[in-house]
Amino acid sequence: MNKVRSLKSWQEYYPAFALCDALNKDGITNWYLPASSELEKGGIVAWSSTESGDSYAYYCKNGSTLYASYKHELHPVYAVHRFVD
Repeated sequence: MNKVRSLKSWQEYYPAFALCDALNKDGITNWYLPASSELEKGGIVAWSSTESGDSYAYYCKNGSTLYASYKHELHPVYAVHRFVD
């Protein structure tokens, strides 16, 4: 998230990251777009923050298998928040 936030007009070019970042308010922080390995573990069907080159990113299609997809394609997005013991 920090790398993406450092880019000019990042909210326009990375709307999934902007969605997650918008949840960080009223003293609540650390919402983020999960990595591909986190999606596989959780059985979630959604985009990941893991890229596969300039034009592709991974999404978890059936809750356990990763696929590379063009970044402009539409897939569900889920923000996650890590719980701390």
